[in-house]
Amino acid sequence: MAQHDASGKHSAGNHSSDRSSQETKKIETNKSAASASSSAPTEKIKTASPDQTKEMPRAAKTAAKTADKGVKAAAPAAEKKTVKPVTTGAAEAEAAQQKKRTGIIAAIVIIVVLIAAVIGFMAMNSNKPAEVQNNDMEVVDVESEPVDNPVDFAALQAQNPDVYGFMNIPNTNVDLPILFNAENDNYYLTHDIDGNSTIVGAIYTQSMNKQDFTDPVTVLYGHTLLNGTMFSELHKFEDPEFFEQNPYFTIYLPNEILTYEAMAALEYDDKHIMNTYDFTNETVVQEFFDSMQHPEAANSLVREGEELKADTDKIVVLSTCTQPANDAKRFLLVGKLMSRQPTK
Repeated sequence: MAQHDASGKHSAGNHSSDRSSQETKKIETNKSAASASSSAPTEKIKTASPDQTKEMPRAAKTAAKTADKGVKAAAPAAEKKTVKPVTTGAAEAEAAQQKKRTGIIAAIVIIVVLIAAVIGFMAMNSNKPAEVQNNDMEVVDVESEPVDNPVDFAALQAQNPDVYGFMNIPNTNVDLPILFNAENDNYYLTHDIDGNSTIVGAIYTQSMNKQDFTDPVTVLYGHTLLNGTMFSELHKFEDPEFFEQNPYFTIYLPNEILTYEAMAALEYDDKHIMNTYDFTNETVVQEFFDSMQHPEAANSLVREGEELKADTDKIVVLSTCTQPANDAKRFLLVGKLMSRQPTK
């Protein structure tokens, strides 16, 4: 029994020694694991495979997972940082300055346009007589100094000696020379200013009229054409609003500027005015004046407040075809002479 007990103790001692040895190994192993845990995350990120990760101690695996999460969390943050727009106070200030500059440029453009419009309006109305004092178109007779003549008659007469006048009707394309051919009254019915044969013709008067517009009635002739030239735009005066807003037109002579008031626009029969009436007879003149002031045609336009008197007044009649064309009719624009301005 004693031996058995001794053997038992001996065996117990051996078991105790074995446990101590195992515990020592376990401590060393834990130390090795602890030492490995400090480097494990780096190794796993760089080279660890799934099998190697499975064999790692728990602490090392935990550290490796933590490192993985850190790397994964850091990557989106870095991506966000690269694409996130950055707005600074300097950028906002630059945008405000740009907006201010744009506003200034727009204001300058508007001012320039307004100035151009005013200049254009003044130029368009430069043909109105200086003597007009009010909206009733009352003309005050005044003596005035000679003014510059805007028409270069020397150049026009060098082009064709038959040019003796020039006329302008605002807001139309009637801005044309006036011609007279002493050999053929109807020459410019079928010829232009250069003498070319053409259906366009030119603006002209005939031998029954003087070229100084001192006759009681002076008639100017011109075609109405599909291309809108010559006297075609006289038909604008058939519109009551245009007639009302464009009361004056001008005829230039080498030594005078004559201003007329457009006092009537009407259709008339096809009789030849200068061959039909004896305008040396004052009574006949008054009868013709009355027919212009009180026309029979229903669509005629007459400016109110004006009366023609044979003993004092002189008129010019612009004669063209009707629109649409009617060979039995003529369209007339009648102008009353308002002023004669001498030129240099």
